[in-house]
Amino acid sequence: MGAITFSVVSLVKTFMLYILNFRRYRSKRIDFMIIGAQKSGTSALNMYLRMHPDIGLPRNKELHFFNNDSFFHFPRWIIYAHFHRFFPDINNQPKLFGEATPDYMFDKKIIDRLHSYNPALKLIVILRDPVSRAHSQWNMERDRGLESRSFEETVHEMLDQTGSDHYFAYFTRGEYARHLTEVFSKFPRRQVLILFQEELLTDPSKTLRQVTDFLHIPEINHAPPMDVHSRKYDEPICDSVKHRLKSHYLPHIEALERLIDVNLSHWK
Repeated sequence: MGAITFSVVSLVKTFMLYILNFRRYRSKRIDFMIIGAQKSGTSALNMYLRMHPDIGLPRNKELHFFNNDSFFHFPRWIIYAHFHRFFPDINNQPKLFGEATPDYMFDKKIIDRLHSYNPALKLIVILRDPVSRAHSQWNMERDRGLESRSFEETVHEMLDQTGSDHYFAYFTRGEYARHLTEVFSKFPRRQVLILFQEELLTDPSKTLRQVTDFLHIPEINHAPPMDVHSRKYDEPICDSVKHRLKSHYLPHIEALERLIDVNLSHWK
């Protein structure tokens, strides 16, 4: 789902909703968010969590609420009341409520906003080998008609700094340690669950047990393998490009190993 437009009509509806539910909207906050990484299994994880009777998710994945600057020109009570409109049962059911927008992980400003919204928020992060993650994102943008360069051209332009990586952030998104350091500066480690796409694909039940343990809810009884948003690749990664990307990511992977105390030798 694209960025939400803050219309006058929606603002008026939000104001009326807030007036009618003043006490509830002052106190209630959603419980968790899946904040990244893009192209690392967030859609599959979101679909698995929809199976759980104790979890409430909005109709659409990726609300892009906290990275929409247009909302944050208004008082917080308006901002949060408008956000809660995407969770119509938030005040009426004993569920845990959450959402998934994988762009949230990569901007310190967004992490600050999430903390201001709910310092007790639980964050779920799912990571993927950064080389294959970048390739998958590039392939998605090619499929959408938004990227005209070959993957090899993209890699050399970005890493030689003759082109900008700001818009798609193919490569900076995979520098996970830097982004997680910002997350940990606001949220204690116990409130952040780190998962890996490879494990979600090979053993979804185990990964989902980690999630349900983290959220303190019963396990999901059946977790069949799930393939979401897979695409035929327009261009494979040639050996020279793969080598260059692995060299680029090596210090970032080693920093991540130190940060979360995990062995990622299979990414190197």
